[in-house]
Amino acid sequence: MSEHTVATPEAQEWVNQLFTETPLPVHAKPGGHAGDDESPPCEPPVELDVEPAAAPVDADAGAKRVGLWLCAGVVVVAALMIAAFAVFGGGPDPEPSPQHQGMVVPPGFSAVPTTSALSVPPAEAAAPFTAATAGCGPGSTSPQALTDTSTDSAWVCARGSQESFLDGQVLHVRFTCEQSRPESACSYMLTSVSVTPGWVAKTVGGKDQWLAHRVVTRLQFNFFNGNQLAADPFFVDTNSVHGPVTATLPTRVLASRVDVLVLHTGRPPAAPLPTTTEGQSATDMPAPTESPSDAVAFTDPVDATFAMSQLQFLGHAPS
Repeated sequence: MSEHTVATPEAQEWVNQLFTETPLPVHAKPGGHAGDDESPPCEPPVELDVEPAAAPVDADAGAKRVGLWLCAGVVVVAALMIAAFAVFGGGPDPEPSPQHQGMVVPPGFSAVPTTSALSVPPAEAAAPFTAATAGCGPGSTSPQALTDTSTDSAWVCARGSQESFLDGQVLHVRFTCEQSRPESACSYMLTSVSVTPGWVAKTVGGKDQWLAHRVVTRLQFNFFNGNQLAADPFFVDTNSVHGPVTATLPTRVLASRVDVLVLHTGRPPAAPLPTTTEGQSATDMPAPTESPSDAVAFTDPVDATFAMSQLQFLGHAPS
């Protein structure tokens, strides 16, 4: 065979099968002869061990996380602002409720006083005291009887000898402290005084020696707080009333002691006036008619003494 000889397709196919372990498929012969379309048995597909492709990386993931945190922060701040407005209030103050008296209530103040704003006045009571006298002669009784409210007793002061029956005796009153207060703070805020002139029974059906002693008719009260004069002198006219006479002080007086001057006494009237009512001053009542013998020489035994049944200073401890 010449080296320029052209190999036929059949020869080429045979060469391929000779040098190949796996026979190559026989191509259809030209001309379309019968049996040329038969193909060799199919080989099973070869499975390749290929790793699955990784999911694409989101380059905007960090930015998205930052945005979520910012949104959450905005929500929290908004919630805190709403809670603050709910607790502390917001917006303009509400209009005040109309007052029947035409009073204008400033904004921010309640028209109804609270319990803490209401001040309860302290209770009035008789201030305890000790008493001493100056100018009373022998036969006088203790002035502490003026503080006794349970027995029929009285302060009886002897006016001296028959030749020198005089008034002008002094009753020195010093207030005593309660157990809860220090000794240096025995002062009381006084609002009124109460005097029972003469010897008047203090118990129901008790002993009454009204006609046995002269009656205190005019008194002067000098109030002191320590050594300082606490107020102007205060005068009380009893008008020989058969019972307590209460007189209200012009102003409240803070006092630790009082000097009571007996300016005048008189014979007890046989038909004394009744006691003054609450709030009525003794100076508003007409004076009783004294016995004509009161203007002559002191010859009646009643002129030797005067009596006072009770004395009270009404007030309260200073707050």
